[in-house]
Amino acid sequence: MIVFFDLETGGLELTHPIIELAMVATDMQYQTVSELHMRLKFDESKADEQALEINHYDKKLWDETAVSVLTAVQRIDGFLAGYRSVQMISRRTGNPYTVARLAAHNATFDGPRIFRIYEQLGKFLAADRRVLDTLQMALWYCLKHKQAPENYKLGTLCQFFGLETGESHTALDDCKAAVRLAAHLSNGEPK
Repeated sequence: MIVFFDLETGGLELTHPIIELAMVATDMQYQTVSELHMRLKFDESKADEQALEINHYDKKLWDETAVSVLTAVQRIDGFLAGYRSVQMISRRTGNPYTVARLAAHNATFDGPRIFRIYEQLGKFLAADRRVLDTLQMALWYCLKHKQAPENYKLGTLCQFFGLETGESHTALDDCKAAVRLAAHLSNGEPK
């Protein structure tokens, strides 16, 4: 099992708030098993206005549907509980335990942010910190096949490979686009 995730944030800095989160659990053939999507409550004064606009922030919608960070963490924990497939050994006790395998597009951006919210709450995210990255997958794929997209943004890559993108900068659509991109790149067929 692989759990793809995507975050939308109130800016590019690590300290900017997460405003939306989605997860899509897939089997190893990239078939969707289940989805999780949440808007998160956040302090608007700690967000960049331009980032909020890019990420389709609608104050009324967030006021009606957003959940607290603590509720989001509880929902993530419940979601990941069914998809723990990576065997680990505790350094402290020597006991085995399992965590989920995560994947994202540009994991160096999303990965630290999801782990950070857990650290701020003093909680453990039951996921492998080695987040699989469709951006890295695309870099290797294009190098091997001597292809050069305009850039390696998720939407650009999906268009380059003729894949559906959905609405960019919405967590669930971006998450699903990353799944489609991973499936395409894993197939090994050039464009």
